[in-house]
Amino acid sequence: MKPNYERILCLVDADDHSRAALALAKIFARERKGTIFLVNAHSIYESPFDPEVARSKAGWSIAEGEATTRKRIEKVAQDQIGSEFPWEVIVHNGVDDILNSVRRHEVDLVILHKRPDSGVREWLVGNTAYQVARRAPCDVLLLA
Repeated sequence: MKPNYERILCLVDADDHSRAALALAKIFARERKGTIFLVNAHSIYESPFDPEVARSKAGWSIAEGEATTRKRIEKVAQDQIGSEFPWEVIVHNGVDDILNSVRRHEVDLVILHKRPDSGVREWLVGNTAYQVARRAPCDVLLLA
């Protein structure tokens, strides 16, 4: 028996890895006339090594950063999905917010892509994709 994936959450940004994840989400959504929830984990935490810090000090607010991220992901959704099936863009601030969205939208499948990351950081704390994959209350497809 095939799994019934009608509500699919796909972690996206604007890179080729997320385009591959989104292509798989479209296959599942097309098969079941499903809905795709596009999520981008927009960090609200400042790091002294983060180029976004320079922008925030130049007068950018967190809300402006989230609005910019939302517009960018909506463009990806419009270009990649269009009106073929329903989609929604969700901008979150981390793993817990993403998992809350999974529960709130009663997601059946989460599709994630692993971003290249530093080995030490990933070993110490893990990345967003791995943390979501370990804690999600539904099936997860993790692309490496």
